[in-house]
Amino acid sequence: MRPIFMTAIAMVLGMLPLALKHGAGAEIYNGLAMAVVGGLSVATLFTLVFIPVVYTILDDIKNRFWKVQPTMWDQK
Repeated sequence: MRPIFMTAIAMVLGMLPLALKHGAGAEIYNGLAMAVVGGLSVATLFTLVFIPVVYTILDDIKNRFWKVQPTMWDQK
């Protein structure tokens, strides 16, 4: 998780000056930078929080309704 957070935070902090810039022609880059910051933030949270939670829930449902018989290699 550490490399993912480091990459995401570096990108967000790198885009903040572009997103907060004022002056002539800045309105073109403000929207682009805000889209990158928002998209990267949401995608990072989605990847690190939502996907593992959904996987765990679906795995629990699968294990509850579909019991796998142990093979002869699993029995000791």
